Amino acid sequence: MRIEFIVTGKIKEKYLKEGIADYEGRLSHYFDFKITELTEQKVPEKYTEGEKAQLLAAEAVSIRKIIRPKSFVVIMAIEGKELSSVYYAKLIDTQMTNGISDIQIIIGSTLGVCESLKREADFLFSLGKATYPHQLMRLILLEQTYRAAKIIKNEKYHN
Repeated sequence: MRIEFIVTGKIKEKYLKEGIADYEGRLSHYFDFKITELTEQKVPEKYTEGEKAQLLAAEAVSIRKIIRPKSFVVIMAIEGKELSSVYYAKLIDTQMTNGISDIQIIIGSTLGVCESLKREADFLFSLGKATYPHQLMRLILLEQTYRAAKIIKNEKYHN
């Protein structure tokens, strides 16, 4: 099973880089795992809804170039479905059982993800109604994906 995170922006904080590197290493024991970083659009301090839509559309073009045709595409979205760790593991396991060997998980920029891209996704996933910085979201989702791998393999996880 290949899992790829498609993310916009680079990680700047050292503690996040260290945490992300740790979970990337852990995940590599369970999946062919990869993070693809895309350049984040420059967001002006003040912008209109039209300008926001243009920025998100430009990011969507970059994201679509990376999405593989037979991938199961998950987009992180606050309006998405909230899943427990166990049900997130079941989502991944179900794809494997159904012969899907490629999952691509998209974490948008500080502005989110283009609405048209959300409509094209196979699943919208939310980690709750709270808003997290997208860089921190990457670390949290890595941890949840690692936890899912442990659940799928019936291994204990105490962190």
